[in-house]
Amino acid sequence: MSKQTQSVSLRDELLGVETLVREAVPTPEWWQRDGEIFATALSAQDGVAYAATIVEDEPADVTAAKLLTFTLVDAKGKRIFKTGHHITTDGNKQYVAGDEGFLVKLSGKLFNRLADVAMRLNGIGDGEKELAKN
Repeated sequence: MSKQTQSVSLRDELLGVETLVREAVPTPEWWQRDGEIFATALSAQDGVAYAATIVEDEPADVTAAKLLTFTLVDAKGKRIFKTGHHITTDGNKQYVAGDEGFLVKLSGKLFNRLADVAMRLNGIGDGEKELAKN
């Protein structure tokens, strides 16, 4: 071990490690993007924000589309789609939609390809994956 390595604290080493896995997803349907975009793992903060958008008894394709709004990124890691969120007005909580309405209208083949990668990168199990495909 060099002196320089010894002087770096474990904290500093860990702060410098990228833990969010990103994977290219082939998307020939979106040829304008050279046929691929990226899906990424959610940070803890984004995972909480995503979970807050889920509504009980909503269709599985909408839940999966919400995940896609949080996980589809460009080559630099910047989100491509707008995410939904809740706002409270006069004590009433309401959901402000993101781009999930667009995503659920994609071809099933493209939607499933994107959702499969996003779910795998974020540890969403096979049971939930099958629900999103129906």
